[in-house]
Amino acid sequence: MTEKKYLFFDLDSTISFDSESVEEETLVYLKRLKEEGHELIINTGRGLSHISKRILDAIEWDGIIAGAGYMEYKGEVLFNHPIPQDTVLKLYKYCMEKNAAGIFEGVHTLYTSHPYPVTQILINEENIGEVKDISCITVVTSIEKKEADTLFPELTTVIMPRYFEGYPKGFSKATGLIELTKRFGISPDDMIAFGDSENDESMLRYAGTSVVIGDMPKGFDSFASMNKQSVAEGIKSLFNL
Repeated sequence: MTEKKYLFFDLDSTISFDSESVEEETLVYLKRLKEEGHELIINTGRGLSHISKRILDAIEWDGIIAGAGYMEYKGEVLFNHPIPQDTVLKLYKYCMEKNAAGIFEGVHTLYTSHPYPVTQILINEENIGEVKDISCITVVTSIEKKEADTLFPELTTVIMPRYFEGYPKGFSKATGLIELTKRFGISPDDMIAFGDSENDESMLRYAGTSVVIGDMPKGFDSFASMNKQSVAEGIKSLFNL
């Protein structure tokens, strides 16, 4: 590939396996792509406040899509659609009823309903009204998709084995890619997406080229362009490096 490409990267278990830093070999190839004029964009289910500073500072990213509802590109915020306040309150009450840790991931602040390793601010009855600008939420409990959608119709939910994620209704990890197509006319054919799990499906389907990292989730073989064990392997294959 010689023409300019726009590459989108999930974080956890894709470009990072410790959630704190970019894999060393991956970083080498990302820097080479930058030197060749390609654009690199983080696309994570995490809120901006939940992204490690080491990852943000590892390279000059061209854009960040965080929690589906927030996107910045070339230093400009293209959109910021937080979860509605009444839904935030409903989610908090649900977490308390279920005694389940809820991670409320904002643009600037990370809140939790229970003490948790990532806690910045612990939510309580007194400060719940101050919990604003939430891009996404992760609730550490098992739930069926039908129940989650019934309880929280205002959200797009992604169900994982031991937790579920919630994004503003109508948003997914493809939203940022679609925005770039609408605003700047960037073709999906010029987009390459890297991801590893079910919450990456919309991004992987939208991009012209999709690289699944690690074990292939069920059904992904019907649309994935390739399956590699690391981002570095995918880049080397695609760009003949």
